[in-house]
Amino acid sequence: MRQLLQEGNVSEAATELGRLYTIGGHVTHGDHIGTGLGFPTANLVPDDERLLIPAAGVYAVRCGAYQGMMNIGTRPTFGQHQQTLEVHIFGLQQNLYGKRLQVDFVERLRSEQRFDSIEALQAQLAKDAEQAKEVLQKNEITI
Repeated sequence: MRQLLQEGNVSEAATELGRLYTIGGHVTHGDHIGTGLGFPTANLVPDDERLLIPAAGVYAVRCGAYQGMMNIGTRPTFGQHQQTLEVHIFGLQQNLYGKRLQVDFVERLRSEQRFDSIEALQAQLAKDAEQAKEVLQKNEITI
């Protein structure tokens, strides 16, 4: 199962686990890049530093009753950064700073990539959001 997660294959890992792979953590302040792009994110600091973080990329996720998409990576479009875990929760408009979130990984959508422009990134994020909604709709029943 570790290898599946390291490859980003969270859906097959869920089959082996008998449940979705989950990471819990607290929301902290980030650089507010997602907000500027029209996709505000909650930056997650995992509860346990020893947790296995899936491979860098974009994932369809659940956060309790909410659905969203999560980026794991270094944000290469904006230069080299430390790895972040950022979740965009569809339709959520509340302040989450300091609160604890549990993120359930449903499916990996794509690898992390660098974009030549902010507009190209925004267009891809819109596509990612639509794809995540489709994946989550198909997978309404938790494994």
